[in-house]
Order: sequence, then C-alpha cells, then structure tokens
Amino acid sequence: MTAIDFRLRASLGNLELPNTVNEIIFEEFSILECPNKAYPVEIHDEDGEVRDVDWEYPAKPDYRYPVCDYYLEAVVKGERGNSWIPAEAFLTWALTRLRLYKAGHLWGTLFNVIDSTEPGGIVGFKDMHEADKRRHNQPPSRGIFTRDREFSIVEGDIEPLKRFVNGLATVPATNLGIAIRRFNQVFDRDVLEDRAVDLFIALESLLSENADAIRYKIALRASHLITANVEEQVSINSFLKKAYDCRSGIMHGADRDVEWLTARNGEGISNLDYLEDIVRRILRHVSERAMQGQILNSGNLDEVLFFQDHEG
Repeated sequence: MTAIDFRLRASLGNLELPNTVNEIIFEEFSILECPNKAYPVEIHDEDGEVRDVDWEYPAKPDYRYPVCDYYLEAVVKGERGNSWIPAEAFLTWALTRLRLYKAGHLWGTLFNVIDSTEPGGIVGFKDMHEADKRRHNQPPSRGIFTRDREFSIVEGDIEPLKRFVNGLATVPATNLGIAIRRFNQVFDRDVLEDRAVDLFIALESLLSENADAIRYKIALRASHLITANVEEQVSINSFLKKAYDCRSGIMHGADRDVEWLTARNGEGISNLDYLEDIVRRILRHVSERAMQGQILNSGNLDEVLFFQDHEG
C-alpha cells in the first residue's frame, strides 16, 4: 500500500517557553502555542479588589486542537487507515530528543492524525479515548509532575536545542532500543516504584551485559561516562551504589526503600528525580556519540572509558 502524508497534533504539558516565543520550528516537527491556551482570570475580594489571578482553559475550545498551552505538530508518512501507529512512534522519538536535551518532566499525548489527502478527515479519536482517558492539559499525576520540574526553555536554549534535536534525527531510535522505551515510560507512570523500575531497566540495558557484579559495574561505568570530574564521579558512584542497595526493596514495595525514592539528596531534588537525571545524561551522551558514528554498548564501554587513551 502506498504511503501518504498525515499531519499529527499532540498536546505538550509541563512546558514553559519565553513570553516572546510562540513557536520553535525543527526540521521534522514544530512546537506551537495552542489556540486553547490557558488565559488569566482575576479573582476579586468582597470589595472588588483583585486579590489573585488564576488560569483557566477555554470552556468551548477549538476542537481542531488539544486543550493545552503548547502542542507539537508534524507531517509523517503512513498508510491510510493505519496512521495512528507511525504517529505514536514519531511522537515518542520527538519527545525523546526534547527530554534528552535537559531535565524536566515534559510529557505529550497524541491528539489527532489528519489525512492530508482528505481535508478535514480526522482519524484516531476512537483509539485515543479508549487508550487515554485523561484530559490533554493534565499530566499522569499531579503529585509527580510539579512546577519545579517543569521543562523550561529560555531564549538561550532555543538554537542549541534546535541543533541537538535536528542532529539526533540521524540516530535511529532502534540503536538505543530498550533504554529509550523505558526512559520514556517514566513520564507516563503514576506510581513511583514503576518509574524506578523503568529507570533501573534502562540503566542495565545500557551499562550491563549480564547480572554479574551489576551494582559495581553500573556505578563505575555510569560515573565515568557522565563526567570526567573526579569529585562528581565519586558522588555519582556512591549514589548509584545506594540506589542498587535499595533496588530489590523498591521493586517489591518495601516501605523503607520506597521512601528513599522521595527523600531529597544533595542536589536538592528527590532521589528518584536524580536517578532520572543520571539516566538522561547517560542516554544523551550515548546518543551524541552515535551521532558521531560511535555506537557504545555494554560490550565495549570498558575499553572506551578506561583503556582507549592508553593504546599505542
């Protein structure tokens, strides 16, 4: 069957752009200000004085767009009647590149897919409502996705972000397989333990070829892959060893170890968020190496990290 063009639109959440920016255009997709963006509503006291400002979404939104502040739009190839699957895959890879650029709980939900050969023809609503019951301006859990972990883009980020996202387009997502899938699943989880399990699996798929000495190998490899700063290497190594000490309890719901996930660490964020940042930094580093033609995996990591500079 001949592939045709489809336009996808997806809501984006927990995203903040500068007030002067209403769009960011990449080579493969764009981030745009949504017509259904929240608007300020003044709250008055009994004397009619303004005491606060709240934000509300339109009661009668434009049905062509999701209800959110910013949305993602792209044109993708697909087969008529089967466009939802490639649209989901494209959105996941677009979100991956954005999430790898910097920390923040950016999330996205596919809103609709429009057949460009049939103007006005929209597919996917039935699938969308069966698969995803939440409103498009709401994250999976308000307790997990907080403003202090907002994906905030400032003016100085825009050009470096464009270069990073466009450059990473040359790296097939399949090269990082399990790690990318598990990393992205973290942003759709409602349960802390589920997020932790996804992060541990992502780490192990990147840094460990078998179960032998897994705590030692992952802590050592991760710390040297992320930074050349010895003090930071020691800190990351120590943190990951503690994480792996708690891993079994976390995966089985032990209260003491689950509480460790929400405890604040020396970075001023929760241990779970710090673990997420470590996985993000490792994935970004491996992705950037892949952009340069060097594919890192658990089989060649030690040679690259510890022996390459000493050859000859």
